Parts: sequence; structure tokens; C-alpha cells
Amino acid sequence: MKTILISIPMGIIARNILQTDVFRILKAQKDLRIVLILPPNVDPHFRKEVESKNVIIEEWRGRVRAGAFRHFILYPFMRYLVYTQTTKFLILYGSKKNRPQYAPLRYFFSLLLFSWLSKITLLKRLSRWIDYKFFGYYDKPYQPLFDQYKPSVVFVTDLLRQPVCLALTRIARRRGIPTVGMVKSWDNLDKTLLITLPDLFLVWNEHMKDDLIRLQGVQPENIKITGIPQFDIYKKPGILLSRKEYCRQMGINPNKRILFFGSEGSSFHYDDEFVDILHQLLVEGAFKKDCVLLVRPHFHHEDKSKAGRFERFRKYYPQIVLDKRDRTSRCFFSEKWDPSFEDMKRLANHLYHCDILITTFSTLTLDAAAFDKPIINLVFDGLRPRSKIESSLRGFQYTHYQKVIKTRGVRLVHNKEELKNTINQYLENHLLDKEGREKLRQRFCYKLDGKSGKRIAQYLLEVLSKT
Repeated sequence: MKTILISIPMGIIARNILQTDVFRILKAQKDLRIVLILPPNVDPHFRKEVESKNVIIEEWRGRVRAGAFRHFILYPFMRYLVYTQTTKFLILYGSKKNRPQYAPLRYFFSLLLFSWLSKITLLKRLSRWIDYKFFGYYDKPYQPLFDQYKPSVVFVTDLLRQPVCLALTRIARRRGIPTVGMVKSWDNLDKTLLITLPDLFLVWNEHMKDDLIRLQGVQPENIKITGIPQFDIYKKPGILLSRKEYCRQMGINPNKRILFFGSEGSSFHYDDEFVDILHQLLVEGAFKKDCVLLVRPHFHHEDKSKAGRFERFRKYYPQIVLDKRDRTSRCFFSEKWDPSFEDMKRLANHLYHCDILITTFSTLTLDAAAFDKPIINLVFDGLRPRSKIESSLRGFQYTHYQKVIKTRGVRLVHNKEELKNTINQYLENHLLDKEGREKLRQRFCYKLDGKSGKRIAQYLLEVLSKT
């Protein structure tokens, strides 16, 4: 029996891998043992759903330390060897989403150094080689896993920032075990240099493949495009409810048009103000069709001062339906989110039955494009102007989202009046910007055929067959 070791460091990855055909196909292989590496304190409901005769859960075996040289010198240097518009904004304003700062001096020196150092591919390879060659000591906590299970393949699912994923990849390489890797989302690869690379890289779309080749120095033959596995549910039979049943479950009048607002969470930590604006427009009778506002708070936890900022809409705003029922988990402490299959079905139905998606620079833009729904992006600072330091609008300038905007598949609105007018235009003609949404799907969604999870599983089984 062969063994595949799979890292699941976050709830969003548990959704993408364990709630899709990736896991179902692998689990169905009678001659394959699956060892899942998860953070500590795995919830009983998670074990009950996942563990079986050929599926074993192992919790993290301690923190993977970097050491002083790597933490203070090597990794900060490597970080800026990917130097994009996204990187520049992160340097200038910091990476803590709801704790803005302003560091023009740091930005100036980074511009002097990394605007040209980042173009040297050999320097990226040398940095990775140093990290791999001289710091194996720090990966020791996870070596016993390899001695115990003797994996044939290691599949790591978040190579951007998870130290455990990096350690598992390095150990596997030292032992000559094939590695397959992913990053958790489509917006990861233009932010920083990946410290460690797998033998085979799986990506969702052409955009990610381009970033891997151009920014990360990965060879094209080592990259496979799979599609977005969590989008497969959108094509599964029996998932989408009738309009009548969906509206009954959500408490919505089926004769009303549904405006779906999706929060961006800590990346836009005052976007609840947009709900106030939309509610005001509803009360004023500003829309040409009778509408209801469906609000989905972001799954990601936020700082305590912002916790529950959408709850005020639940009791006192009758025109608003608040959806906040996503399952949480103590295991996935970085986000506290453990989406169930029912959570995924509910989101699919929100998207299918809504008339317009309204959001900021959210990944929900891609979800809505998959359903060919009109998409409005809010490019203003809510109820009051913010300074450049306070404002979250810089997210629209990030490299990956600029490519979304260029497809013309989304409408950018810059104030309340534009928002009202654009909603009315889409309510009268939902086919507006249809060609742009098609470009958006082709560029970022790859194949919406319900088989992305199957493709990921097949690539993993191909690698296993060669061991």
C-alpha cells in the first residue's frame, strides 16, 4: 500500500481539497493510505467526517522555527525578490490589513535595491538553495512522520506562508520523495518569493501559471492547470434549489430582485458601511425594481474592535437578510473557519439566485462570473473619506486585481450615485458586460466543467503511479 501525505493548514484549504472530488477520488483508492497533517486541536466533528480505514489525521508536531539568520536576513531578502505593484503597496503600507502604517523610507530603499535584484532569476535560485542546504536542522520535528509512514508522495497545499508545508517539502526533497504543491488562492503568487518549490505545481488558471513562470522562476513543464476545485459544486446535479424553495429557506419574497453583498473581511475592515449605503438606497426607493439585500459577512476572523460588525443588521433592518451560519473550528485558528458541504451549497445558491453581486476586490468576483452574474466593485471609502494610510482601496491596485479590471467584466463605482445608477442599469439589462465576464471566466476560472477536483486527483495519482 502506498501512502500520500497531505497538509491541510487552513479551513479554506480543507474546503478546497477535502470537500471536493480531490479527496473523494483519493479516498476511494483501495491501495492508498492518506495521512492528513492538520493544526492541533482537531474538532470531533472533523475527525468523524474525514477519518476512515485508509485516512489518518496527524496533528502538527510543534512549531517550525526559522532561526535568527533566516528570520531577520534571508527571508526578508527573499520576500522582495518578487517585486510587483502588490509588493510595493505592501512595503509602503504594511501587510497587516486592519493596522495600516506608512513607511516611505522602507519603500524608497526597496525600490533602489529590488527593482533590479528581483529580475535576477539566478539570485532566486541561490536563495532557495541556501535555505534548503544549510537549515535542515529546523525541520527535525517533522522527520518522524516520514519514518513512521514512509510516504510515496507529499502534497502540500499552501506554499506561500505555512512553515509546516515548507518543512514537509524540504524533508521530502532530501529523501527523494516526489512533491506536489499548490498555493491557497489565485492572489498569492505576486506577493512574495516562494521559499521552497515542489516537483510539480498545480494551479487554478492561466494567470497563476504566468505568475509562476514570470515571477517565481518555475519551468512551464512543472506546472499543471486544474481549474478551481471548490467551483465544481456549481456544476453538480441536485445542488441548486428552485427559486421558491431557496427563498423559503432564506425568508425572501421570491418576487423581489436579490442584491448580494459579499464582505471582504479584514482586507476591507469597514465595508459594513456599504450595507448602510445600500440600505439607505432601498429605503429611499432608489431602485427601479423591488429589491432585497442579502449580506454575507466574510468568514475570516477580525480584530476584537470589529467583531460582529454586521450583527446590527440582523434585527433592525427588515430589507436586509443576513447570512452568517458558516461552521467554525478551533483547529483552524488562523481563520476559525471550517466550511461544511452545506455551507458550500448555500453559497452556490446565493450566487445562482442573486441578480447582482456587490463587493470590493473579493474572490467572490470569480464566483459570480462563474454564474455570469453582473458584478459591481465598490471603489470608494464608505460613509466618509479616508486617508491613503487608512483606506483599503489600494487593494484594487494589486497586480492580480488590475488584471481582473482589464477584462471589463466588472463595473467600478466610485460613489453612492454611481452605485444607484449601475444597479438600475443591471436590473433593467443583466446582459450588460457579458463579454467582459466571459473574458474573466476564461482568464481566471479555466474550465467550469465540474471536473477540477478530478484533475487534481488524477495528477496526484499519476505521480503516485511512478513511485
